Amino acid sequence: MLNEADSKSLVAAAQVPVTRDRLLPLNPGGAAAGLRYPVALKIVSPDITHKTDIGAVQLGIADAGALAIAGQTIVANVRKALPGAQLDGLLASEMIHDGIEMIVGVVNDEAFGPVIAVGLGGVYTEILHDVAYRIAPFCLAEAHAMLEELKGRALLNGARGLPPRDVDALAQALVQMAALAWALRGRLQELDINPLLVRPHGQGVIAADALVVLRPETKKQ
Repeated sequence: MLNEADSKSLVAAAQVPVTRDRLLPLNPGGAAAGLRYPVALKIVSPDITHKTDIGAVQLGIADAGALAIAGQTIVANVRKALPGAQLDGLLASEMIHDGIEMIVGVVNDEAFGPVIAVGLGGVYTEILHDVAYRIAPFCLAEAHAMLEELKGRALLNGARGLPPRDVDALAQALVQMAALAWALRGRLQELDINPLLVRPHGQGVIAADALVVLRPETKKQ
């Protein structure tokens, strides 16, 4: 399992935009100089998948002093909850406030190969179970067809005074992730982008968090 920083690097290599991040040591100190606030701060570890559940995420950090306190709190929470976890540092990420949360996942099925899933993210994921699936790879028209299957599709059109979302960018991201999953089908076991933030029309999408699980490389005889 790759940590968040490495997972997002792989997503970015597939031409899906990711947040501006900086990997910091567990005691950031001077390494945080020049950060653009506010930021989110998260633990970076290949052993932790649900960071929020153990207090390993702090949002809306406004300045360097708050960053130092948040870092200490996160590290203390993680070491209490998972004392044996490998800790690779802290990740400071830009805050995006105008996106609707989607979840994009990949599972490498033994029978079908890579299968792409997309659905509403955040609190809607577990409540609505509103997900569409396709076998990778697929074209842009098929990605749009996936989105049309979602019961919550109307939210992307704009609701309660909110602007319409960049559905074209979301569909393109699905195509890119399907292509990545197909290219790495020999090693990719699982991939999740949660959330993928869909911004107002014309402003694209951005992956705020990602998790990649790879199969071990097989040694050549």
